[in-house]
Amino acid sequence: MTFLELMVVLTILSIFFMVAIPAMQGPHEKNKLRADARQLVSEMRYARSAAVLNQRDVILEIELNKDRYRLDLNREEKKDNEYGKRNEAAPDQDMEQWRGLNKNIHVVQVYSWEKADQKSGVGRIRFYADGSASAASIILRNKTGQYMTVVVNRATAEAQVFNGPPADWEKKTG
Repeated sequence: MTFLELMVVLTILSIFFMVAIPAMQGPHEKNKLRADARQLVSEMRYARSAAVLNQRDVILEIELNKDRYRLDLNREEKKDNEYGKRNEAAPDQDMEQWRGLNKNIHVVQVYSWEKADQKSGVGRIRFYADGSASAASIILRNKTGQYMTVVVNRATAEAQVFNGPPADWEKKTG
């Protein structure tokens, strides 16, 4: 193989990679969006189970400005036991830590019956001890402009993921 042939092959390969690599990023961004939506559904299932098991409300807090979420398990403050020592931390304590969404995935809007804290931009979804929840929808968007919506059924607290924003939702710019 001559030097000229080698240069032609390298040029063809470089053109192929210049076209192929950006084309592969679209599905990757969609997969990150889908993964975050499914992770939220998993957190909601855990919240419902914890509420029913512990017979107290559990709240999923979603911070819109920072694209993160956490569970508030509504546990009482740790108290000294009869021997004067603190009780050990609950095994699910890490569930109460803030968790961020993937890079370039954003929470666009949270619709819920729970009052949102307007100052902090935190939306809340409450899971009740009877297995129900406050009806809610969470709209997620990735950097390529694709949307997914997580919808919580009020009666069963079942969460489902749908492609795109809700049909009656109007995009608000600002």
